[in-house]
Amino acid sequence: MQQLAINYASVDGRVVVVGVCMDVDRIMPIQALMKELTVKYVLRYERADFALSLDMLAAGRIVTTPMITGSVGFDGLPEMFEKLKTSKTESKVIFEPALL
Repeated sequence: MQQLAINYASVDGRVVVVGVCMDVDRIMPIQALMKELTVKYVLRYERADFALSLDMLAAGRIVTTPMITGSVGFDGLPEMFEKLKTSKTESKVIFEPALL
């Protein structure tokens, strides 16, 4: 994905990498160099980012249902954590303490 972003970026553009690739991710630095791109890797979010996200969720401006693959209560937590390590279908699981 990084290479695709570099390929599509315009001259003197900027590529911001958010997230982590869990496999080897190969890029051709010469392409970014020749375009004089700025490539930035983001480690964390600011408090204001979380506040904005929560406000947008509360206002219904973000639809989360397509991202949520399941929900789990206390009893299912250990099993779900193990499943998330290898699952190709589970990604965003909501923890609901009231679920028994």
